[in-house]
Amino acid sequence: MDGRRHPETGAPVVSYLNFAYAAHHFTLVNS
Repeated sequence: MDGRRHPETGAPVVSYLNFAYAAHHFTLVNS
C-alpha cells in the first residue's frame, strides 16, 4: 500500500483502523 500515491484510498483505511481501535478499547473498558 502506497499512501503517498493513493491518498484517497489510504485515508479510509486509516479511519477504519482508528474506529476499530476505539471500538476495541470501548469494549475493554466496559467489559
